[in-house]
Amino acid sequence: MKGALAILGSMKLRGPSGDGRASNSGSNAGGGIIEQSVARLRAADDARKAREERLANMNPEYVDATLVECLSSGSETLDDKLAAFKELTAKCGLKSIVLAAFVKDGSPDLDFLQDLPFGLAKCIQFGIQNPILECDLAAPYINWDKYDINDFCALVESRCRWVAANLHAGRLQPPATYINLRDFASAMQSAPARVLALVEFLARLDPSVRPRGIFVNEPAGVHLPQDAGHGVAAVRGVMEAAGWAEGLLLVHVTAGNGLAHATVLECLAAGCNGIVASLCEQGPA
Repeated sequence: MKGALAILGSMKLRGPSGDGRASNSGSNAGGGIIEQSVARLRAADDARKAREERLANMNPEYVDATLVECLSSGSETLDDKLAAFKELTAKCGLKSIVLAAFVKDGSPDLDFLQDLPFGLAKCIQFGIQNPILECDLAAPYINWDKYDINDFCALVESRCRWVAANLHAGRLQPPATYINLRDFASAMQSAPARVLALVEFLARLDPSVRPRGIFVNEPAGVHLPQDAGHGVAAVRGVMEAAGWAEGLLLVHVTAGNGLAHATVLECLAAGCNGIVASLCEQGPA
């Protein structure tokens, strides 16, 4: 018994080792492994605190897509669209709303725009003042052996310049173009350099024609939340390095499984400063 007490006493003198800072007795290699693991945990905790602080202090931009995501099955009437528009603007106070998607298939969007108040009927004739230009950077229908990213950037620039030159007449505010990287998730896997080259090109455009921001699409289930965050962080890093720190970077995550909300938070923490989403949770999308 005396021997057992002596052993316990020697353990007490050595002190606790729960913080990874045990005495030098025992295996040095084991102590080094513990210290490295504790250091990694502390670094991860510091990163977590920084991310939580960013989220807590954020005033995110919000663009609503209810009219094109939840009222796009083709069965909706003009009255349905107008009623939803009034709900979003008058009752919810939303100011940034995606009005319509111009596609080849029939939809109520054409009549909806023609009958809107506030002079929006003329948008069909003169173009929507704040267009969203959709870009695919990994689509198989583009022959990237024939056209390189420089050709693509030149095309996007020509569209931005057209918007700046033609959609300002009679308006108090200059037009704002948004670039929607529609296949962002797959493009960041198969052609990340192409995506980041376009981002840098946009960042270096003259502010008079440069888009107001970029939308990135993250279909829930394609990436884990942390992987989506890595892609967003890369885009935000290029924007800031190229002098476009004030540019908007909004994420659109498709609902449908348990990762959607986690992916949104991950992207906001990684560099996005807003979201594209639908206030209405029901619809074909």
